[in-house]
Amino acid sequence: MNKLNVKYQAIIKSRKKALWFSAFNAILLLLVCYFADNLKYSILSGPSIGQRIEQFREVAGFAKDSIPEDYVFINIAYDRELIPVLDEYGLPQGNIDITDREKLATFLQQFNDAHKYILMDVLLSDKYKSEADSALIHTLLNTDRISVSRSNTATLIDKRLNEKAGYIDYSTDIYETNFVKYEFINEGKPTMPYMAFMATEECRPVHSLGPIYWSNWHFYWNSLTLRFPIKLWDSHTSGNKGCATDWQEKRILNLGADILDLGIDIPTLVKDKIVVIGDFSEDDIHDTYLGKIAGPVINVNALEALRNNELEIPWILIIFLISLYSAVCYQTIRRPISTNKLLKRLHLDNKFFRYILSFIGYSFLFAVISGSIYLICGIDINIIIPSLWFTFLRGYTNTFAS
Repeated sequence: MNKLNVKYQAIIKSRKKALWFSAFNAILLLLVCYFADNLKYSILSGPSIGQRIEQFREVAGFAKDSIPEDYVFINIAYDRELIPVLDEYGLPQGNIDITDREKLATFLQQFNDAHKYILMDVLLSDKYKSEADSALIHTLLNTDRISVSRSNTATLIDKRLNEKAGYIDYSTDIYETNFVKYEFINEGKPTMPYMAFMATEECRPVHSLGPIYWSNWHFYWNSLTLRFPIKLWDSHTSGNKGCATDWQEKRILNLGADILDLGIDIPTLVKDKIVVIGDFSEDDIHDTYLGKIAGPVINVNALEALRNNELEIPWILIIFLISLYSAVCYQTIRRPISTNKLLKRLHLDNKFFRYILSFIGYSFLFAVISGSIYLICGIDINIIIPSLWFTFLRGYTNTFAS
């Protein structure tokens, strides 16, 4: 330890060595933040600065749904069919209701290739069998520009559908049991929004090497906390527009009552549209940091994040953070701000309170910077890890190198 302290003292006493040390620390810190933020789990509980800003916008009434015109939302929550359920020995257990697969097949058969893309957030599990399965499978296999739901916990009714299937799972942990982060490439396999994005936009695919993701000479996020510009809360809560008498005014159309029963011209309805099919009712609602949001709406927001290029990390931000962390590191090791006099006056002059006071200072600094970055370019940077990093560095400098 003494040799390490001697080397560290030599670094902080030399301006040139301190600059190199600060730059190295900044790059290392940036990599640690990138790897931590790119995990499918949220390792640090509690809302980030960006989430706090979005929560404030929601409470203050500044957040409004911004729905692109090329979306059509189809609700299948009220279109159900009863099927028999058997136990592991093939003995009948009773009946259960599932999505009406015959109506789904009838609906998709009338598209006539007029659609832009179809996101079918309906899990066709082989656990349940329907008489309409063969017709639906044939229709799906012969429909272009479509992705169906896939889960790590279920097997599809036909293995041929795997080529058209995208994952819809999200990860939770002991501290975060609700939806927090969206993972766009799940164990090397694409999610449903990522498949839709690659099929509808002229773009290069995202490549990966271990925990690092990139595309078109830019680093990319793979896991992202969504901003939710689209919520569609009023369509399944207050009833605004969702209960409109004219189907053309509705944000979400019920498959049976609003489309098939009324004989709507389906090719016209879906022409050049991204058709989102799923359960928009209370049966597929997930807790988020902004409240309860339907599963299909989460997938739509993930697709919008891709379309708005929110996964790309700008080089200017990387350069800014390296410069910022280098400057803070240099200031910390070369010109540490002494709090000894203040603590002595308060009769709190010990290592514990030094750490607490320095932590509060770094937290406030990075919170202000993070909030500014989020308001300017919509990117939420980590503030907890840098605060802990420089708190430890300051404590080590004051304790062992002074």
